Amino acid sequence: MLPEALIGRPRCFDPDSALDAAIEIFRLRGYDGASVESLTEAMGISRASMYQAFGDKHELYVKALDRYLDRNVSASVAVLEGEGGLDAIDQIFERTARGLHASATDEPPCLIYRCGVELAPRDPETAQRAAIVRDRLHAAYAHALRAAIDAGDLSGEAPVERLAWSLVFLQHGALSTVGSPPDAEVIEQAPRALLEPYRAR
Repeated sequence: MLPEALIGRPRCFDPDSALDAAIEIFRLRGYDGASVESLTEAMGISRASMYQAFGDKHELYVKALDRYLDRNVSASVAVLEGEGGLDAIDQIFERTARGLHASATDEPPCLIYRCGVELAPRDPETAQRAAIVRDRLHAAYAHALRAAIDAGDLSGEAPVERLAWSLVFLQHGALSTVGSPPDAEVIEQAPRALLEPYRAR
Protein backbone atom coordinates (compact mmCIF):
# COMPACT_ATOMS: atom_id res chain seq x y z
CA MET A 1 0.00 0.00 0.00
CA LEU A 2 1.45 3.38 -0.99
CA PRO A 3 1.70 6.21 1.52
CA GLU A 4 -1.12 8.71 1.09
CA ALA A 5 1.42 11.46 0.42
CA LEU A 6 2.44 9.70 -2.78
CA ILE A 7 -1.03 9.17 -4.16
CA GLY A 8 -1.82 11.65 -6.91
CA ARG A 9 1.68 13.12 -6.94
CA PRO A 10 2.64 14.04 -10.53
CA ARG A 11 5.33 11.95 -12.19
CA CYS A 12 8.71 13.60 -12.65
CA PHE A 13 10.08 11.08 -15.14
CA ASP A 14 9.38 9.79 -18.63
CA PRO A 15 7.67 6.37 -18.35
CA ASP A 16 8.94 5.21 -21.76
CA SER A 17 12.55 6.03 -20.88
CA ALA A 18 12.13 4.30 -17.54
CA LEU A 19 10.75 1.20 -19.28
CA ASP A 20 13.66 1.23 -21.73
CA ALA A 21 16.06 1.23 -18.80
CA ALA A 22 14.16 -1.65 -17.18
CA ILE A 23 14.31 -3.59 -20.45
CA GLU A 24 18.10 -3.39 -20.45
CA ILE A 25 18.31 -4.69 -16.87
CA PHE A 26 15.94 -7.57 -17.64
CA ARG A 27 17.90 -8.38 -20.80
CA LEU A 28 21.18 -8.36 -18.93
CA ARG A 29 20.17 -10.14 -15.72
CA GLY A 30 16.94 -11.95 -16.53
CA TYR A 31 13.79 -11.75 -14.45
CA ASP A 32 15.11 -13.60 -11.41
CA GLY A 33 18.47 -11.83 -11.47
CA ALA A 34 17.03 -8.33 -11.67
CA SER A 35 16.46 -6.92 -8.20
CA VAL A 36 14.02 -4.10 -7.53
CA GLU A 37 17.00 -2.03 -6.39
CA SER A 38 18.89 -2.54 -9.66
CA LEU A 39 15.75 -1.73 -11.64
CA THR A 40 14.89 1.48 -9.81
CA GLU A 41 18.52 2.62 -9.93
CA ALA A 42 18.66 2.12 -13.71
CA MET A 43 15.25 3.72 -14.17
CA GLY A 44 16.23 6.72 -12.04
CA ILE A 45 13.16 6.47 -9.84
CA SER A 46 12.32 5.46 -6.29
CA ARG A 47 10.76 2.16 -5.32
CA ALA A 48 7.52 3.99 -4.46
CA SER A 49 7.46 5.65 -7.89
CA MET A 50 8.00 2.29 -9.57
CA TYR A 51 5.09 0.71 -7.71
CA GLN A 52 2.87 3.70 -8.41
CA ALA A 53 3.63 3.89 -12.13
CA PHE A 54 4.27 0.26 -13.07
CA GLY A 55 3.15 -1.99 -10.23
CA ASP A 56 5.33 -4.68 -8.69
CA LYS A 57 8.36 -6.31 -10.33
CA HIS A 58 6.24 -8.78 -12.30
CA GLU A 59 3.92 -6.07 -13.60
CA LEU A 60 6.94 -3.99 -14.56
CA TYR A 61 8.39 -6.97 -16.42
CA VAL A 62 5.17 -7.50 -18.37
CA LYS A 63 5.02 -3.80 -19.32
CA ALA A 64 8.71 -3.84 -20.34
CA LEU A 65 8.14 -7.02 -22.35
CA ASP A 66 5.12 -5.51 -24.13
CA ARG A 67 7.18 -2.44 -25.06
CA TYR A 68 10.06 -4.60 -26.29
CA LEU A 69 7.77 -6.88 -28.29
CA ASP A 70 5.89 -3.98 -29.84
CA ARG A 71 9.12 -2.33 -30.92
CA ASN A 72 11.24 -5.30 -31.97
CA VAL A 73 8.75 -7.88 -33.19
CA SER A 74 6.69 -5.27 -35.00
CA ALA A 75 9.83 -4.18 -36.87
CA SER A 76 10.45 -7.74 -38.09
CA VAL A 77 6.81 -8.25 -39.01
CA ALA A 78 6.84 -4.97 -40.94
CA VAL A 79 9.79 -6.16 -43.04
CA LEU A 80 8.25 -9.55 -43.76
CA GLU A 81 4.77 -8.23 -44.52
CA GLY A 82 5.90 -5.02 -46.20
CA GLU A 83 8.70 -6.05 -48.52
CA GLY A 84 7.92 -9.76 -48.49
CA GLY A 85 9.74 -12.35 -50.57
CA LEU A 86 13.05 -14.09 -50.04
CA ASP A 87 15.00 -10.87 -49.59
CA ALA A 88 12.88 -9.98 -46.57
CA ILE A 89 13.50 -13.39 -45.00
CA ASP A 90 17.23 -13.00 -45.62
CA GLN A 91 17.12 -9.58 -44.00
CA ILE A 92 15.54 -10.96 -40.82
CA PHE A 93 18.18 -13.65 -40.44
CA GLU A 94 20.96 -11.18 -41.17
CA ARG A 95 19.59 -8.96 -38.37
CA THR A 96 19.39 -11.98 -36.08
CA ALA A 97 23.01 -12.86 -36.82
CA ARG A 98 24.16 -9.29 -36.16
CA GLY A 99 22.24 -9.16 -32.90
CA LEU A 100 23.64 -12.47 -31.69
CA HIS A 101 27.20 -11.44 -32.42
CA ALA A 102 26.65 -8.13 -30.67
CA SER A 103 25.27 -10.04 -27.67
CA ALA A 104 28.39 -12.19 -27.63
CA THR A 105 30.46 -9.05 -27.01
CA ASP A 106 28.88 -6.10 -25.26
CA GLU A 107 25.13 -6.24 -25.90
CA PRO A 108 22.70 -8.04 -23.55
CA PRO A 109 20.63 -10.91 -25.01
CA CYS A 110 17.23 -10.67 -26.65
CA LEU A 111 14.47 -10.19 -24.07
CA ILE A 112 12.11 -12.38 -26.10
CA TYR A 113 14.53 -15.30 -25.83
CA ARG A 114 15.03 -14.72 -22.11
CA CYS A 115 11.27 -14.63 -21.63
CA GLY A 116 10.77 -17.88 -23.53
CA VAL A 117 13.35 -19.91 -21.63
CA GLU A 118 13.21 -18.33 -18.19
CA LEU A 119 9.78 -17.07 -17.18
CA ALA A 120 7.24 -18.28 -19.74
CA PRO A 121 7.45 -21.97 -18.67
CA ARG A 122 6.19 -21.01 -15.19
CA ASP A 123 4.20 -17.85 -15.81
CA PRO A 124 1.00 -17.96 -17.91
CA GLU A 125 0.97 -14.21 -18.56
CA THR A 126 4.39 -14.15 -20.20
CA ALA A 127 3.75 -17.53 -21.85
CA GLN A 128 0.76 -15.97 -23.58
CA ARG A 129 2.96 -13.18 -24.92
CA ALA A 130 5.55 -15.69 -26.15
CA ALA A 131 2.77 -17.50 -28.02
CA ILE A 132 1.55 -14.25 -29.58
CA VAL A 133 5.08 -13.53 -30.83
CA ARG A 134 5.34 -17.02 -32.27
CA ASP A 135 2.02 -16.74 -34.09
CA ARG A 136 2.74 -13.21 -35.40
CA LEU A 137 6.07 -14.33 -36.80
CA HIS A 138 4.53 -17.42 -38.36
CA ALA A 139 1.90 -15.33 -40.14
CA ALA A 140 4.53 -12.83 -41.30
CA TYR A 141 6.83 -15.56 -42.65
CA ALA A 142 3.88 -17.14 -44.45
CA HIS A 143 3.11 -13.76 -46.04
CA ALA A 144 6.73 -13.41 -47.19
CA LEU A 145 6.72 -16.92 -48.66
CA ARG A 146 3.51 -16.29 -50.58
CA ALA A 147 5.08 -13.10 -51.94
CA ALA A 148 8.09 -15.17 -53.06
CA ILE A 149 5.75 -17.56 -54.88
CA ASP A 150 3.93 -14.66 -56.54
CA ALA A 151 7.29 -13.23 -57.63
CA GLY A 152 8.26 -16.56 -59.20
CA ASP A 153 11.14 -17.17 -56.76
CA LEU A 154 9.51 -20.17 -55.07
CA SER A 155 7.51 -22.99 -56.58
CA GLY A 156 3.77 -22.87 -56.12
CA GLU A 157 4.10 -26.36 -54.62
CA ALA A 158 6.02 -25.01 -51.63
CA PRO A 159 4.21 -25.93 -48.36
CA VAL A 160 3.88 -22.38 -47.08
CA GLU A 161 2.45 -23.07 -43.63
CA ARG A 162 5.01 -25.75 -42.77
CA LEU A 163 7.89 -23.70 -44.11
CA ALA A 164 6.74 -20.65 -42.14
CA TRP A 165 6.79 -22.69 -38.92
CA SER A 166 10.23 -24.01 -39.82
CA LEU A 167 11.49 -20.44 -40.24
CA VAL A 168 10.08 -19.49 -36.82
CA PHE A 169 11.86 -22.45 -35.25
CA LEU A 170 15.08 -21.67 -37.12
CA GLN A 171 15.04 -18.13 -35.80
CA HIS A 172 14.29 -19.26 -32.24
CA GLY A 173 17.00 -21.90 -32.52
CA ALA A 174 19.48 -19.25 -33.60
CA LEU A 175 18.51 -17.14 -30.57
CA SER A 176 19.33 -20.10 -28.31
CA THR A 177 23.00 -19.73 -29.26
CA VAL A 178 23.21 -16.33 -27.54
CA GLY A 179 26.60 -15.88 -25.91
CA SER A 180 28.40 -18.26 -28.28
CA PRO A 181 26.75 -18.00 -31.71
CA PRO A 182 28.12 -19.72 -34.81
CA ASP A 183 29.57 -17.65 -37.63
CA ALA A 184 27.10 -15.11 -38.93
CA GLU A 185 27.18 -16.79 -42.34
CA VAL A 186 25.90 -20.04 -40.81
CA ILE A 187 22.85 -18.24 -39.41
CA GLU A 188 22.25 -16.28 -42.60
CA GLN A 189 22.43 -19.41 -44.77
CA ALA A 190 19.98 -21.43 -42.65
CA PRO A 191 16.76 -20.19 -44.32
CA ARG A 192 18.33 -20.46 -47.76
CA ALA A 193 19.17 -24.12 -47.14
CA LEU A 194 15.63 -24.76 -45.91
CA LEU A 195 14.04 -23.13 -48.96
CA GLU A 196 16.47 -24.38 -51.62
CA PRO A 197 14.38 -27.49 -52.59
CA TYR A 198 11.39 -25.22 -53.28
CA ARG A 199 13.09 -22.59 -55.39
CA ALA A 200 11.54 -22.14 -58.81
CA ARG A 201 13.56 -23.84 -61.53
